[in-house]
Amino acid sequence: MKALFTLLLTSYMFANSVYAAPATPEPAINVQPAQCVAMKQGNPCYITVEISWNMHDAGHYCLHSTMQKQPIQCWKNQHDGQTEIDIKTSKNVTFSIRQFNSEAALATGFLKLAWVYKKKGKPRTSWRLF
Repeated sequence: MKALFTLLLTSYMFANSVYAAPATPEPAINVQPAQCVAMKQGNPCYITVEISWNMHDAGHYCLHSTMQKQPIQCWKNQHDGQTEIDIKTSKNVTFSIRQFNSEAALATGFLKLAWVYKKKGKPRTSWRLF
């Protein structure tokens, strides 16, 4: 009985010490607002987005988007950052945080495009030959 009590007490203390360890945040990027609304499908959307990110370790990181090949902004010896940018787009935009001179995305965020009015099908002609 004493051995069982000791075993339970030891496992309880071990479990609490494992859960009590501070968790390191996952690499993440946050885009606010996450959606841009244009009046009609195909029209560009104009919006100012705030992008914030965080990583495990400090390093030289750059913010990229599918809108351009060059980085939007870079940070040296940082583990987090934020920026605000004005965007004009007619399609969804993906943002990513990468290490300087790297193609591998460490974290990604999205700006989705939505429309108030969808484009209709083929325009109908009002005249007929027969």
